[in-house]
Amino acid sequence: MSDISVNALSLPTATLPGNIQPESLSGVAVNNISTSPSSNTPLVINTLDADNIIELEPITGETFVDYMHNVRPHDQRPRTFRGLGFGYERDCKPGAFYEPLIFNGDNFSDLNFRGHSTNYRIEMKNCIITAEQDQLIWYGSNFKNSCWEGTTIDGSCKGQQSTIRDCELSQAEMSGCKLKDIHIVDNASCQIEQTNFSNCELENITFSNNLSSQYTFRNISFRDIQAGKFALERVNCRENVDFTNAKIDKFSLSEGTKLTGAIFGNDAPDLIKLDPEMFYGITQIDRHLNSINNPDTGALFFNTLASINNNAVRCAFAEQLVAMLDGDGVLAETYKNSPSLKLSFIREMTNNCYTNSEIIKNFIDRELLNHSRNALLSDSPHADLTELFMKLKQEELFDYQFPINQLITAHPELRDKFYQQTPIKDFVSYIEKEMMIEDDDAPHHIFYNRENKTALYLPANDFRDLIRSSQTPERYALLRYQPEPGEEKTVTDIPAAMTDLSSVLEDFPKLHSLWSRSGGIMTPVIRFLFSHAPGLENQPKNRAAEIENHMISLLMRKVDASAKLTTGADESLLSEILVPFYLAENEDDRNKAKALRGQLIELAQHRLPLSRKKFSDAEQKIIAGMIIIRMLADLFSTRFYAEEEKSAYAPRQLARCLIDDLNTFWPGIINPADADEWKERLVPQLSETYTCSAIVAGMVASYKIPGEQGAEINQAIKLHYPLI
Repeated sequence: MSDISVNALSLPTATLPGNIQPESLSGVAVNNISTSPSSNTPLVINTLDADNIIELEPITGETFVDYMHNVRPHDQRPRTFRGLGFGYERDCKPGAFYEPLIFNGDNFSDLNFRGHSTNYRIEMKNCIITAEQDQLIWYGSNFKNSCWEGTTIDGSCKGQQSTIRDCELSQAEMSGCKLKDIHIVDNASCQIEQTNFSNCELENITFSNNLSSQYTFRNISFRDIQAGKFALERVNCRENVDFTNAKIDKFSLSEGTKLTGAIFGNDAPDLIKLDPEMFYGITQIDRHLNSINNPDTGALFFNTLASINNNAVRCAFAEQLVAMLDGDGVLAETYKNSPSLKLSFIREMTNNCYTNSEIIKNFIDRELLNHSRNALLSDSPHADLTELFMKLKQEELFDYQFPINQLITAHPELRDKFYQQTPIKDFVSYIEKEMMIEDDDAPHHIFYNRENKTALYLPANDFRDLIRSSQTPERYALLRYQPEPGEEKTVTDIPAAMTDLSSVLEDFPKLHSLWSRSGGIMTPVIRFLFSHAPGLENQPKNRAAEIENHMISLLMRKVDASAKLTTGADESLLSEILVPFYLAENEDDRNKAKALRGQLIELAQHRLPLSRKKFSDAEQKIIAGMIIIRMLADLFSTRFYAEEEKSAYAPRQLARCLIDDLNTFWPGIINPADADEWKERLVPQLSETYTCSAIVAGMVASYKIPGEQGAEINQAIKLHYPLI
């Protein structure tokens, strides 16, 4: 028998002094070797001599079995192993190995387990496992009851994580391990129990389940771990998952992870920090933080917060999330431009569990005020708004005239404060002296444009009917606060010219939208869309009329958004109605479809009260086209006619074609990269695209056409959009 691992050198046994560690023997010289009669006695080494180096050859897949049978029984010095593969694949060497694997202090390069499923003991203590030639790929292997105590597993290779897939890890002893760049995913048993990760150092470690079920954790210890970039994706910490004293930087909780059974120590709020990168793009932000766009599933991250039983930890995570909104990343930018995302945050952060958080209270106060400027309070959370307005300085109330006018009927103290301002008090005095008032106790709804010193006055009944049922006010007056040299400032009644009315309404976008909708500005546009399918039979024709009338009533805010158009019959009907606008089977079809879309945009252009002096013909078409694109995406999102994961194809395809049409009016008006993303999210060409009409509606709403004239166009699109 020869020791194949010592460069073909046959050595007698030796004695090792107590102060020399086994791991120091690799690559060092030995001398003063005393022999013993038995050739099976392990090598025992007395002294070291750097001049006489004996290297221990690496063990490979080809030499592993010989080493385990003929060398390791009597020579258990730590060794280096390269390219070992355990399992049933042909390229795995030594392949199927039905014996215990017990090591301590050894080095393994490119170690793989591919279907290694035996009942023999696996014990790899204090070892170092690295990926050099390729990522580690461990799958379908049984590591139950295995011991990896003190071992380093570094899966980083060529900038990629290694993968442990569908391996049984229950009851494994992992304490004191160093784990780096490893993705642990289980789609098989989907559970792990009684595994000890305590005192581990983790870097870029992910636990996940790629299927619709969750990776369930029971009786798992992460006590005293130190982790950087630690992610739980679609994980259910169901029972006794212990994070006591865990110090985690960049903790990611995504895909509906639940922390119901997680145990946190008292210092967890200070020791565990969320990873902002879990909200790395618009799709992730929408799915995890926007409960408005996802009414069925809810916002996944907010669901995760709700699963935490430790309120201090839940508050700490919510506070960290709020802090992310003050940065300059994708989340902060998306939040600034998404009303639905803001509303989702407000709804979450007004939860009673955050009552004691000063950070969240300040956030809610600020966001409620900002949101209320242009909101119908009947559609929005507005707890404590009156109290917030009462705390403001009098001059600050001018910034919140629209919400204040909605509250002053029920809150006389707020009415008194609002009426004390100059010139509001002068308008009130003029109205009460000079105008007919049906109810002396009813409030006077006054909207004042400070720039041109013009106010719109609405009697109480007309204002109520406008905001509740979009009825155009029959009675209103325009008043001007007019200073005269050497005299007190006075109020005059001026003719209700459209230009003067518009100048006030433009200061209050929601009021402007309600006024415009009440007149049914977009009604002819909807009628035109539904007028190009003359061959419909009676039943589909009647259903088409129902949809058409409901859509018109919805745009005029006379019905709610309870109807859904997601059945196969409705989708087929919408395709038959709208296909003339995008049919492209041949050149003739394409030309006819493009002509129809041009007529659609021109119709909307002429319905919008746009100044021909301010906007060119092309600019007016851009405004009309952007409004229609956003309107179609909005209508066929979950906000109105769609359900999660289900939205009618035809309106999205029409919106997609209209995006291309805008370039014919003004080449390059939409940045090509933005236009491509809008189109891809409406009608994806790539399988991995997250389709979401609501996201497109938000993108179109927040898109900024550059330049001074671009700012005027952006403002016109905002003012005349019918679904605010």
